[in-house]
Amino acid sequence: MDAQQFFIVSTACIWHFLENFHEIHDWVMPRYEKKVLVVVDKGNIFSYDDILNVLQHRIVINDLPLTLLLKPNFVDDIDTDTDDDDGRETIDIWSAFPYSAYRDLRNRFFVENSSFLHENDTLIPKMTNLDGIQVTGAFIHYPPYSAWYRVPPGTGNAHVFGSNESYSVKLGGQEHIILVEFCLKYNCTLVARLEYDEELWGESFHNHTGFGLIGALTMRDANVSCAALYLWDNTYEFTQYTAIIQRATIDLVLPKPKPLPYWQTPILPFPAYIWGYVIGAFFIGAVTLFIVNLAQLRMKDDKVLDYGLFESIYAVFMMSIFQGVNINIKFLSNIVLFTILLMFALIIGNLYAGGLASVMTVTRYEEPLDSLEKVVESNLQWGAPAWDWIFTIKQSDYPPFKKFVQKFVVKPIPEMHKLVKAEKFAVTLETMQHGTLSYQPYFDVEDSKFLMMTKHAIYWQDTVIMTSKTWPFMEQLNRIVLMQQESGIQYYWEMQSAKETMNYDIQRNIEENAKPPEGGEPVRLSVQHILGALFLLLFGSIAATISFFFELFWFHKVEKSTLMRKAVSQWKNYKQA
Repeated sequence: MDAQQFFIVSTACIWHFLENFHEIHDWVMPRYEKKVLVVVDKGNIFSYDDILNVLQHRIVINDLPLTLLLKPNFVDDIDTDTDDDDGRETIDIWSAFPYSAYRDLRNRFFVENSSFLHENDTLIPKMTNLDGIQVTGAFIHYPPYSAWYRVPPGTGNAHVFGSNESYSVKLGGQEHIILVEFCLKYNCTLVARLEYDEELWGESFHNHTGFGLIGALTMRDANVSCAALYLWDNTYEFTQYTAIIQRATIDLVLPKPKPLPYWQTPILPFPAYIWGYVIGAFFIGAVTLFIVNLAQLRMKDDKVLDYGLFESIYAVFMMSIFQGVNINIKFLSNIVLFTILLMFALIIGNLYAGGLASVMTVTRYEEPLDSLEKVVESNLQWGAPAWDWIFTIKQSDYPPFKKFVQKFVVKPIPEMHKLVKAEKFAVTLETMQHGTLSYQPYFDVEDSKFLMMTKHAIYWQDTVIMTSKTWPFMEQLNRIVLMQQESGIQYYWEMQSAKETMNYDIQRNIEENAKPPEGGEPVRLSVQHILGALFLLLFGSIAATISFFFELFWFHKVEKSTLMRKAVSQWKNYKQA
């Protein structure tokens, strides 16, 4: 049996109950899909007009359609020994639903034999036909979840709120389709409020106000809303959620890796940490050679050092590029040390040559920012047009989430588009359950050619349709939501919505850019491949020229002055002698 909530109220306090119904419900947490109000006219004081006033009260129509009014037709001191058939031993049952029959008596209960006038009718009516009641929706254009288009009157599937034209808007998108099917099945009239495209999802506040879609539900300006709304805890206070529609993943779309500049070709064969090891080993070998030769100086007759510090460095460098060096084989230590250095040079040199051939053959690219951990450590900006994207993770203790939330920025869509074109911004957006990307006008087809999506999603959430907290047709709407899951038609609706509302070229480009660049195919050698070598030649020539002028300066200013002082000193000593 479905969970139901019953309110049993006497006619003495029914008006007070209805006046405070919204306020009381907004401060309680339990939700029930079906609420039944039973009004008991215990004193038999309600007239026919009073009954109609209760059944047509705005709270009853909009929030408590399952309202029953019981009017006894007997008094406490009735003489049960007499055979009265004047109606005082009955209870008249009036119902607010169906809306088209509220003026008519629904049923009558006979106290004497505990029977009903209409035995086949259920006491609580089944809401399978809503008699065309208006269902007001707060909508934004957010394809492929939700979309709307102005159309000629009579050709759409929903009315525009405040307009005299009928069916002048066409609702599209997967979640809008659910609402359209709901109204087709249960005979209700869908009315669209379309003024929220600037405020987007919005927010609610504790004083029963808000803005955007959430604010419209909080203030009961609308009955339902959908546009990839999540199971947020901060919006639950004044709304209620349907069953889960689908799983949505939140991703980042950002610039794809660029080819590394060709002037870096000489250093690309090894990553930075390998270069660190190689250079460290290089200097250790040079210092070791210098120390060994310094120790051998005592055992030599000529007392001439074979390798000073700079000669040792240059000798190790020469061996590293497969050049010959002079080796004094009189000392065993020289033979052992140079053998080790030659083996080191052979291995490192061949590894470098192989790596260089690889770099020359297959283009190297920048490291892709394909995960949240890499993105938050980069220099990119990231954000969205609203704060709603971080509601789910803003309380998380996971360090990358903290950095993501801390640096998350909200910008207008036109400004985001400019930053995307400048390749300085990562856009936060959603992917539907079956892979459709909800990219919005953050970028166009040309932009999508240099954009990619992160390999791993930032996080995921479940989408729902939100309604005002006391909207009474949640049970019926949930049947449509569950049906689209169970039947598999959800996939068809997603593909249909993507086809009608999205540009497939953008989706394809972004998906292709997430693959290895150019498939890793070999490229022909060109002049650009030797730019690194030319850069080294240019750098070396400039360094040699600077060194040459420094030597000239040193000789003319320092060495010459020293020689002059020595000459003067010798001449003075000669004269004194």
